[in-house]
Amino acid sequence: QFAYTKGWENMQDVGYIAVVSLHVWLVLLAAPVFSEEYSRETTGILLSSYHGKSTDIRRKAEASIGAGVLAYLFLNALLLGMTALLYGCDGLWASAGMMGDYFLFAGHGTWSVAFFLSLHFLLGLASVLLDVAIALFLSSKCSRPATAVTAGMALYFLPYVGNQVLFQMLLGLGLAELPWGWAAMDALRIFCFSMPLYLPHKGLAGIPSRWLWYVHFIAAAALAASIWRGCQNYREHG
Repeated sequence: QFAYTKGWENMQDVGYIAVVSLHVWLVLLAAPVFSEEYSRETTGILLSSYHGKSTDIRRKAEASIGAGVLAYLFLNALLLGMTALLYGCDGLWASAGMMGDYFLFAGHGTWSVAFFLSLHFLLGLASVLLDVAIALFLSSKCSRPATAVTAGMALYFLPYVGNQVLFQMLLGLGLAELPWGWAAMDALRIFCFSMPLYLPHKGLAGIPSRWLWYVHFIAAAALAASIWRGCQNYREHG
């Protein structure tokens, strides 16, 4: 189906910049959760009771995740409302292929704009959860908030280096000509697209459909492992 989709394309581009800014704020928010207590040397007191080793830790994680989710929902509601007001909703039922050729090459030409934006919203939400979880893990490993923030920012933007720099370098070195070369390069890109920086990126719609299963699995495993290990690290610190 054909319709005017430029407004929704603009929303997606502006929305990605806004989400990246949100992620930077989330790292600053979650990085001091555990590391601040390490630096103030208050963990011995806070972890001296059963409540401090169980409920208190869970509440810290829940508060960080809840703040991130609420901020993300507010941001999306604002962008969606402004776009619908300015451009109308007719373009939502058009083919997603009108937003870019990469939909067709990846075999997603049957998607509607509404379906793609819904998927994009869920992936953005997953990126928020994963970003907070990684920041909490780093907070549990670093003795100072500044160190946790620095590590969090570095890890957040690291997939860009892997996808845009390392991938092109390996391609230029002829790695793709080796029997296992393309498999290794595919694994690199799958890992990059599983991280918070690329989960809400429109380029995810251009990757092969079979990759999506790996992306979802890696993101979910990293999310669960980061939260669990972060809480355990803090609990064992005392």
